[in-house]
Amino acid sequence: RRRRREEPFVVRGDAAATTFDTDVAESASCALANVLSLHVPNATRLAAAGGLEVLFDVVNSPLIVNLLDVDQAGEIQANAANALANAAAGLGAAGRQALLDAVATSSCENDDDEGNSSPAAAQVVRMLASHLVPAKIAAALLCGNLALDDAIQAELGRLGALEILWANARDDDAANATVRTSSTWALANLVWGSRANQDRVTRLLEGFLLLTAGALDGDDEEDADRRRSSAEDWFAARVCGANLLANALHYHDANRHRVEVLPEGVERLVALCDVAEPPAMREAALRCVVSLAATDRGARRLLDATPLPDGSTVCVALLVAAQSHCEPLSGGEEDGLVVRVRRFAMMALANLCLCPVLARERVKAAGGLEVLVSASVSSDPETRDAATTALAALQNTIGQPEISTTDIKIRPSDGDGARSLVDLLRATPEEKLEPPSKDEIQADDAAKPYFVAERRRTADRSAVWARTTAAKSLHEGSEWLSDPGNLADFFEQGGLEALFATLEHYHDRFLTTTSSSLGRRPTTPPRTTAPPRRDEEDKTRSSDDQDSDDDLLTTTLEAIYATVRYAEPRDVPQQRISNLRDKGVPLLVAVAKKAAEGNAKAADKALETALRALVPIITDFTPTAKRLLAVGLDFLLDVAESADGGPLPAVGPIHRDVAAVLLKVMAPLNLIACPNCATTNRGGFVCVYCGHPLSSSSSSSSSGGAAASPREQR
Repeated sequence: RRRRREEPFVVRGDAAATTFDTDVAESASCALANVLSLHVPNATRLAAAGGLEVLFDVVNSPLIVNLLDVDQAGEIQANAANALANAAAGLGAAGRQALLDAVATSSCENDDDEGNSSPAAAQVVRMLASHLVPAKIAAALLCGNLALDDAIQAELGRLGALEILWANARDDDAANATVRTSSTWALANLVWGSRANQDRVTRLLEGFLLLTAGALDGDDEEDADRRRSSAEDWFAARVCGANLLANALHYHDANRHRVEVLPEGVERLVALCDVAEPPAMREAALRCVVSLAATDRGARRLLDATPLPDGSTVCVALLVAAQSHCEPLSGGEEDGLVVRVRRFAMMALANLCLCPVLARERVKAAGGLEVLVSASVSSDPETRDAATTALAALQNTIGQPEISTTDIKIRPSDGDGARSLVDLLRATPEEKLEPPSKDEIQADDAAKPYFVAERRRTADRSAVWARTTAAKSLHEGSEWLSDPGNLADFFEQGGLEALFATLEHYHDRFLTTTSSSLGRRPTTPPRTTAPPRRDEEDKTRSSDDQDSDDDLLTTTLEAIYATVRYAEPRDVPQQRISNLRDKGVPLLVAVAKKAAEGNAKAADKALETALRALVPIITDFTPTAKRLLAVGLDFLLDVAESADGGPLPAVGPIHRDVAAVLLKVMAPLNLIACPNCATTNRGGFVCVYCGHPLSSSSSSSSSGGAAASPREQR
């Protein structure tokens, strides 16, 4: 620790003793920097022991220069700053606040500091201008960590830290890339979320862009050779430059406009999104594209950008990035990086789709719908939300006659489109279940069931949304139904069976009564230590979940109706439904019966779509018609004869009309063969020819299982 003010470092005749004390201070500060590097426990102990205040006092101390080693005082302060930067990187929220408090309360022993400036902040800015490379690096790292506090961030910008850091980053005489990388990283932190600092760097944006592209002014052949010899270090500086540019553009329209008008500025950023670039660079460049695409002006500038060297446009580059995959590293870091690349690519696509109509058309022409639908069921919530926003924008045609379709669809490409669609229809909550979060892992045994239940609910919602989105692609009037080849691929991939599997899987949850009390979510973890049972989870379903289930029901029924009606030949889906046996026509009848009870607000629509779906299934196809005759004749007669206010409250005029059509289609098959003379009878209890009693077994042999109850024989 430095001596008190009353006992400054001076030469007292014993030069060896004074030199020894200075050397000890230098060695101790260097040792502290090393033991604090990437070690959280040591950083915590330093904060608890009051070491942060000591280090800030060393940084602020006006040490007397040792004439035998002129740079020693600067090196001691650089070591102290380096130790503070390492401590800040390892401290938690509480320790980091202690660091910021130490900055605010540190004493100043210089007489030239301004009264309204933080002494420590002013000294750190002075260290940035040091001629010592270690001091520049340590001060830059400390600046970047201190920028986590809004007040100190603004103070550092006011004191000129931005300009000095940029001068260090542009310094061609730097011995290595560490000065440029650390300076650029500190600049990115100082600019992030600070409107004042974003305003200060507006005139520097062109330099940031050139740094990101690796083409700073003054970089000669010798500099290029030096960068190639340490390509990894210089690449880190470029990535930090791209992040700096993204932070400067974030919610700052003046900076966006500045980049848009720079010659080849947008083209350079789009080129960095190419698949040939490493994921870290693509992530930073995509962040810039997301900000530029947030306005109509920026979106048009992106669309007008010169195509990439391979001839692809910005939309193609974004779509490729949205589907990016690369080999994960041993520690799994690459997985998270690829997720972020896809996330920002999807955000950029969503911004483009929300802006000009031309962008939507180009996204569609580049095959973007397949990518968007695939991303809409991603495990990453932000990617999912961005894809949903883009799909909703492509669906919305109000006042936009250039877009001809209002339905989400997937174009088939050698069967891949149909396969993707069927995969969405088969989405399960188990596939969407995310791993436990950090809060869940650290929670006590009493709270863990609450987190597990929340994860299950989230996964269930994702599965329901995926199936609903896929079913909407098959609505009547969609472009999918206009091409028989699409439906042929869909049937071949098992799409019709997947639709009926959706009805079977979610049948018990359709059209259930939901009360406001049951729809409330617990705001605190339950007290019980046992995990909630499945029936208890169902009771806590919210009204929004029920609406999603009912929407899935109606869209699935409409998809079944449309795929069978527009199939050529129609007997292909009819035969597939017949092969499903109890999971085909009987399942549709069961859904219609439940809807007719009228226990939910969606019952009216569900009953109509269920009855309509049966019409093309039984028309001109005897097996399915006989199956409906066997399992649904009583119900259809009840619907056709139901009056308003009767036992089936959901039944209305349109339901009675559809039921009458179904009965009319089945009428030729409702014949009972006499077991004695084989005469076919249209109902009754005895044969009209020989008078022999008619039994249910004879009815089943003739009409494929139509029960001979009194109701059926009317």
